[in-house]
Amino acid sequence: MSDHASSSLTALVVVLVCVILSSAAALAVGAMTSETARATARQSARAACDAALADWISLYHRGAGEVDSPFEAYAVSMVLDGATVVPEDVSSRINMAWVRPDLIGSVNLSPYFRPGVSSDLRQYREGSGPIEGKAVNPLLTSDAARTILTDYSYADLNTSDAQAIEKLYAARTDDVGRAHTLRAFIAAEASSYHRITPGDLSTILDPHFGEVFPVICVAPPYNVNFAPIEIIQAVLALPEVGIVDFADRAKALVNARASGRVTMNRLYVILGVPKENSVYDYLGAATWFWKLTIEAQGTTLGAIVARIPPFPGYELKAEKEPELRLVSRRFL
Repeated sequence: MSDHASSSLTALVVVLVCVILSSAAALAVGAMTSETARATARQSARAACDAALADWISLYHRGAGEVDSPFEAYAVSMVLDGATVVPEDVSSRINMAWVRPDLIGSVNLSPYFRPGVSSDLRQYREGSGPIEGKAVNPLLTSDAARTILTDYSYADLNTSDAQAIEKLYAARTDDVGRAHTLRAFIAAEASSYHRITPGDLSTILDPHFGEVFPVICVAPPYNVNFAPIEIIQAVLALPEVGIVDFADRAKALVNARASGRVTMNRLYVILGVPKENSVYDYLGAATWFWKLTIEAQGTTLGAIVARIPPFPGYELKAEKEPELRLVSRRFL
């Protein structure tokens, strides 16, 4: 090969190498640019979701009162800051951790729970405390039962199982003796049909009020504006409630809420029993936990927001605006 040919070949190789290197560099830059663009877009979408969450909380504070219903501006699907927000009441269902066994043993809930569920639940709690997670599955007839269940609710002193509250109190305070006393007190109050009020909490939960409130509190668990009819029927059928035509009353309530918000005064009329009846320990008009599904630019944020229940001195506050706390927040 001549010197000229060799030089030409060398030059060609050099050019090819430069082209390859330039192409590789261009691809690397392109990949970096693309990744940067995706990261920027992701950051923008997450910021939009967080802004929508903050705006929903602000909207709730402006509009919320004693009643939460599908007719409130904050309770319907909406667009905030370019993000779609879908609110859902997730507390007006049965929380297996606290529910009294006699309620889930109701014939109205038999399609969802296996025979003997009441005794099985008592036995589990005696040995292991509040039931949760996969431990619930053997008590259910199918996965469909989970449509009436929730993991988000407070342990209401008037309607929750005394045994479950005892275990919960002991777990949060390490005060087994006081927990046992609390269980006995709750059982005695229930047997005498005496209603515990928010004003009683400081004394009842003493000396560990700050450690257990608001998880243990006074808050009717089921908002009649959202609760499944099966739960409403089961509550109305409880012997201590004494409503004979409970099925008809439940249907009347469901029909009423379809046309407008059900306030407590409206509920008194529909059920036809006095305010002192224990049914109102179970049924109220407030939602305690909201699930928010927020979507923006292909990114989804899930959040749980809790409304803080009444506490000692609450009735003396000049400002009645409900207090909200963010329980959880994560991108899905």
